[in-house]
Amino acid sequence: MSETNYIGRTIYSRDGKIKGIVTGLAVCRMEGCRGPRLSVKWADGRRTFPCSKGCLVQEDGSIKII
Repeated sequence: MSETNYIGRTIYSRDGKIKGIVTGLAVCRMEGCRGPRLSVKWADGRRTFPCSKGCLVQEDGSIKII
């Protein structure tokens, strides 16, 4: 998947109960990873930055943190 295709997608927490939106991208800071790091704004207003390599794209196009 192209890195730019992540922006605007719905993302779900590990348990699937919290929903957010991917608002931007950066390069993952973990040594040796270099995957896209997602900037996520959650429904409660918090912002996190999970690496896309720790996520799965689901059939409906949404993303789930694993």
